[in-house]
Amino acid sequence: MINNSIFIITLAAAFNTAQAAIPKLSIDDALKLPAEERPQALRKRGPQAYKDLRDVAFDTSKPYDLRWRAVVGMAWMGGKESLVDLEKAVASNDWFLRDAALKGLEKVDQEKAKTWARQLLSDSALVVRSSAVRVLHNLNDKESEKLLWEKLSAIENFRGSQSLFIRKQIVMTLSDFAGKEDLKEFAKLLQDKDSSVQKAAIVALEKITGERMDENPRLAIGQWHRYLAKNKITQ
Repeated sequence: MINNSIFIITLAAAFNTAQAAIPKLSIDDALKLPAEERPQALRKRGPQAYKDLRDVAFDTSKPYDLRWRAVVGMAWMGGKESLVDLEKAVASNDWFLRDAALKGLEKVDQEKAKTWARQLLSDSALVVRSSAVRVLHNLNDKESEKLLWEKLSAIENFRGSQSLFIRKQIVMTLSDFAGKEDLKEFAKLLQDKDSSVQKAAIVALEKITGERMDENPRLAIGQWHRYLAKNKITQ
């Protein structure tokens, strides 16, 4: 038993020595690692890691993808201590910093994440607006329901007359917030020119009423119109 214990201790010591001998990656190389490997590489940098991440995040000479990862990394490594830097990033002129910071805020401070997400529903970048919808959905922010309905028809969510994918995303989010009082609003969307919005509206109507129609969306829309008329639900 004693010999086995000595062997295990010796093996552990050898392993730790080998680990210590592995050189630390540069901050850039650590950020280039796959997401699942990144935290370990960053932790190996010790207390310096957070400062390195902040330096990369706000270094305009660095590639945007590294800066995005650095902002997310600040949330990983800094927790609540990263809040000031995340709010600096979410107010940045760079869309990718706003996007990454919103993702970080969702992890660090949910109330601030909700507040910023509501603001960023009007962001100039579609990617950021989409991230804002995702955060509000993830955080079950039903208080944003009215704002989401408004953004469904916002001009920035169309390219000319073409409906953008974010509108379906908004309807799917609203469908998870929906109650019977929203039935008429979803019914109106059956006439939307975007078929993906129509399909999302069908999902919402099913959730609200418990009814199921044909799997073919075109047939289902007709069936829903008849159901609504029969139940005297005006659109």
